[in-house]
Amino acid sequence: MSFQVPLILRGEVIEESMVEFGGRGGGVSFRAPDVGQYLGRLPARPSSLGDLYSISFEQILDYLEELGRRLDFTTNPHLKAALDLSIRTSGLGEGILRACYENLGKVFDRKQMREMADILIGIPFLEGWVNTRSDGGTKTYVRA
Repeated sequence: MSFQVPLILRGEVIEESMVEFGGRGGGVSFRAPDVGQYLGRLPARPSSLGDLYSISFEQILDYLEELGRRLDFTTNPHLKAALDLSIRTSGLGEGILRACYENLGKVFDRKQMREMADILIGIPFLEGWVNTRSDGGTKTYVRA
């Protein structure tokens, strides 16, 4: 059994220059674009991602929250198909895999994402340049 997996590069779905990859088990393989042909299109410098700085943290949370709703195992046929394939090819037990897939959407809880970002990074650092001062008195502007 062979599956086709597209490459998604900054919103563009690429399904050309396919190469075959062997699977880990169950006689499954997949075809995907030859990533080496697209390396030059990947952003190499932070300045090439300037358009992303216009997206607010709230907009990112909006997007991820909606993504979480769509990753509801009870209503998403793609997740069910992915679980079936994982059961056949993964070295993990069915119970572990099922729990991962059934709880995937819960990872994108807005309150938990906000708390995690604030504790680990600091939301002001995600939203813009923050004026900081070292113990020695040196001023530095920092952005995550």
